[in-house]
Amino acid sequence: MRYFEVINIDYKNAQTFVDGIRLFANSKIKHKAHVTIKGPSQSKIVPERIKYENQIIKITGIGNFFSENQNTVFLKCELEERLKKLINKPDFGSGNPHITLYDGEDNEFANQLFQLGQNYSIKFQFIVNELDIIKSNKLYWSCI
Repeated sequence: MRYFEVINIDYKNAQTFVDGIRLFANSKIKHKAHVTIKGPSQSKIVPERIKYENQIIKITGIGNFFSENQNTVFLKCELEERLKKLINKPDFGSGNPHITLYDGEDNEFANQLFQLGQNYSIKFQFIVNELDIIKSNKLYWSCI
């Protein structure tokens, strides 16, 4: 089992919008959209217990991780300094906080989704109220 500490989108309309895109892109999504802060860890992570009041995450547009074996489309995120300091993702790097929209094998679909997203100004923000934990194995994700 692998554990991740995440920030969920705590704004109902934005959560519905982003999860709708994610479900359209991949109907097998088993967890809600989030920004990963820490992980993966083989042992359960205890969420940070610092105050997050008035900590804002800004969504600033669409981005991608495209390579020979990767077809990932995501929303770019800007985090305030207190949240940036929490990021610890040794397997993935910490310099690019994001919300994944699509991560799959279909390169043509990923490119089309990215191009479509570039046609729009995707900008919104939400306030962080708390951190959450997601546990995963390769077949199943769930919030705990």
